[in-house]
Amino acid sequence: MSYRDGPKLVELRSDEGRALERLEPYLRERLPVTDGECVLRQFRGGHANLTHLIRFGDTEYVLRRLPLGLLAPGSHDITPVTAPM
Repeated sequence: MSYRDGPKLVELRSDEGRALERLEPYLRERLPVTDGECVLRQFRGGHANLTHLIRFGDTEYVLRRLPLGLLAPGSHDITPVTAPM
């Protein structure tokens, strides 16, 4: 199932605008398929942990990560990844 034009996707939050510059090279080295342009979108909602769609051409990945700043009460416990953000 593709989330390409789904209503749940929004542009990155303004405080994360430079995330793709640092994240793209990291992902290209580690993911199995990274052909084509890298596009990063955020799923709407996700106040405790952020969920993003990463697309390389026709290949899609989902990334969950901690928000910037303080962790909201009731957040799911996810282990931080050492990827630069």
